[in-house]
Amino acid sequence: MSQATALPVGTRLGEYAVEAILGSGGFGITYLAHDARLDTPVALKEYFPASLAYRVDGTTVASRPDGAAGGYEWGMDKFLHEATSLARLQHPNIVGVRQLFKANNTAYMVLDYIEGPSLKDWLKSHRGKPDQAELDQLLIPLLSALELVHRKGLLHRDIAPKNVMMARPFTPIMIDFGAARQLVAQHSHTFAALLTPGYAPFEQYVATGKNQGPWTDIYALSATVYELMTGEPPPEAPERADADKCVPATEVGKGRYRADFLGAIDWGLRPLPRERPQSVAEWRTAFVGGRRPGRSPV
Repeated sequence: MSQATALPVGTRLGEYAVEAILGSGGFGITYLAHDARLDTPVALKEYFPASLAYRVDGTTVASRPDGAAGGYEWGMDKFLHEATSLARLQHPNIVGVRQLFKANNTAYMVLDYIEGPSLKDWLKSHRGKPDQAELDQLLIPLLSALELVHRKGLLHRDIAPKNVMMARPFTPIMIDFGAARQLVAQHSHTFAALLTPGYAPFEQYVATGKNQGPWTDIYALSATVYELMTGEPPPEAPERADADKCVPATEVGKGRYRADFLGAIDWGLRPLPRERPQSVAEWRTAFVGGRRPGRSPV
């Protein structure tokens, strides 16, 4: 997404003033903004699906005439619904939603601004691979956060190192939930472009969006931990479905990490949804040897 597509620096939206672009993707743009009322920085996420919308007069967003009929408005409703659901998730390891509003013919979500690198950037600056204690310190709170998400009937759908922020002193925080993005992608038949290769399991490549559940997020979190251990994510899911060349965690991490821990990561990375843990609670027990990962009945 080009700089010209984003709101200009200095744009005011109520009490918020845009200061910089934090990131952009196929579904929206996230800005660093200043909250004049509270005199604090915030992250401002704008609904802007690139395949369905374009910018008019520098600020207003309009639906593309060649887009799916009603797709832009349908997607905005999903964006607003997801934001409302996220606002109800009160957890120290899930980014907080402060406000939701409409302007410029689109919608905005005001989020807590997290000072610190993404897990992806943290890994790049880390000396060597993280040790077992560091992985435990990262994973345990993320499991707690993910369990709450699932208990509320939601899915993240885009867990990856880029979507986990590292707040000081060493606190992982999940951001950028992809549930609404996936629904819009399926609705407009652009779903493949909005996946994060290496972390998205096979069921997310299916246009109908069927057979997704807690096991979908478990795969993505397993892939994230796999990259922390090896420096690379697993091969893309469609490749694994044909001929699985993913070197098991039990092999690449042998001698450096607990055997039960490695076995649990391999369990979460199984290509078939039915062969993965079906809940975070079930998966958590495997990390401490309480449940030996085995194949579920076919």
